[in-house]
Amino acid sequence: MQKGYLLLLIATIPMALGQYFMKLGANSLHTTAIYLNFTLFLGLILYISVFGLIFLAFKTKELSKGYPILALTYLWVNLIAVFLLNEQISILSWIGTTLIIGGILLITKK
Repeated sequence: MQKGYLLLLIATIPMALGQYFMKLGANSLHTTAIYLNFTLFLGLILYISVFGLIFLAFKTKELSKGYPILALTYLWVNLIAVFLLNEQISILSWIGTTLIIGGILLITKK
């Protein structure tokens, strides 16, 4: 796997974790002031930290080939939703996620 693709793939994990922590932080806003909400800020920091990896990846990758890899975040978010948040994901959502993965494979194929 080329370095640019690997960086983008790695970036999807803290991006998904950032969304998870932002969700947890948002759920606690009724009991915690926004400026004291550590979980929310952790999510934001994770989410923002991803951009450094993205910048490095796009030094070597075409935008049209590399950017679709970031859509893998949908897969990680669905898995987090099921296993950490006990959410029910519909079969249509799983089919859509599978189609996204298939699209990524088609786009990034040489």
